[in-house]
Amino acid sequence: MILIDEKHLRVVIASFIEHSHWERNHQGIGIALIERPPEQTVDGGSPVTCRSRLGGLLKRYHRATA
Repeated sequence: MILIDEKHLRVVIASFIEHSHWERNHQGIGIALIERPPEQTVDGGSPVTCRSRLGGLLKRYHRATA
């Protein structure tokens, strides 16, 4: 990744921190998220969608909530 300026660097860092805290499981804390979103019921039959950031470097797959 080539960073253009300080603003671009800040956007990249913010995206990575959001991904790391809200979307990526961590082994050191029992395969849990650092910050957990509110509990939601998930419909097992709903389609899986992908949220991609930073040009596809960070991806999150999830089902739509009921």
